[in-house]
Amino acid sequence: MGVAVADVVPHLAATDERLREAALFVIERHADWADGLAGWMRGQLATADAGGETLRRVMVALGNQDRIRSL
Repeated sequence: MGVAVADVVPHLAATDERLREAALFVIERHADWADGLAGWMRGQLATADAGGETLRRVMVALGNQDRIRSL
């Protein structure tokens, strides 16, 4: 049993930069998590600042996935 997308997503909003970076490190290596991250990404895109650097990095990592391109 490994880490699941639901375990990692909450840490994308961490105020601790090291924790946020660790979450991004894991997500950047899991293109197969695109479906699980689509809702988070949709929410980030709807915010005034559009998620900033964290969203950009997730989009770069998963942007080739159909589920993400459909956003």
